[in-house]
Amino acid sequence: MISSCSTLHFLICIWVTHTILSLLLPMFAILIKWVLIGRYKPGMYPLWGHYYLRWWFVTRVVDACGIGPLFRYNNWWRCWYFRLLGAKVGQDVKISPGAQISEWDLISIGDGVVIDASVISPFAAQGGAMILKPISMAQLSGIGVSSVLGPGDSLPYGVVLGPLSCGLEANNSSLEAVSKHHRNLVRPSFPEPSQLKQWSIGVPCILFVMMWAVRDRMNPRGMGEEAVIDKREDDHLYDVEPITAFARIYRPRFWWYVERSMQRRRYATLVF
Repeated sequence: MISSCSTLHFLICIWVTHTILSLLLPMFAILIKWVLIGRYKPGMYPLWGHYYLRWWFVTRVVDACGIGPLFRYNNWWRCWYFRLLGAKVGQDVKISPGAQISEWDLISIGDGVVIDASVISPFAAQGGAMILKPISMAQLSGIGVSSVLGPGDSLPYGVVLGPLSCGLEANNSSLEAVSKHHRNLVRPSFPEPSQLKQWSIGVPCILFVMMWAVRDRMNPRGMGEEAVIDKREDDHLYDVEPITAFARIYRPRFWWYVERSMQRRRYATLVF
């Protein structure tokens, strides 16, 4: 068993890591973007040229730093994250955490737009050159899951692309008739549960599912305690999941209780 001092250090490490991931790393990526690129400008640039290498480096830094928990799990902060990167984002915009948006200065998002886990990228490579063209999404437009908007695409007022679509379909006259139905399929437009419900119902359910998924690995049936300890010490798959990596230092029959206690303290630390 680990001491109470080690437990305190563990909680402090979680809090510090959460703070860094939430704010410092995304802010560092935003700073790098403005220092190296400034504002993206439409045009054609040679591959492997100076501008391309700066674009490549900024893209890698932003991907490596990530969006962070603060911006990922709150839509209002998420919109501000893309504004800080240079995108023009209107009011009452709903953006999925899984949306892949790049070359932000070339993207204009109108009021009331809904964006599911899709790809919006003004970049393309053609004929030995990188092409950057602006993308525009008018008011009350939207894009469904696994859809793509590419360089030069534009969504008219109220037009919503359905799942597995692309920007080439935006000018289809029949799309306007089904846009209302498509909008109902865009997940960010669904009403979000309150923070109270997320923490009192959602988080416990997620933890239960995570712990239930690894129960047979942490304490296999029909095996003695010593055999289980020897087996999981040699199994590197335990290092993949944070729950199993931390809980395996406890006795097999008590790991679930300790993990539940630690997760409860962790979320209490993050909230308060």
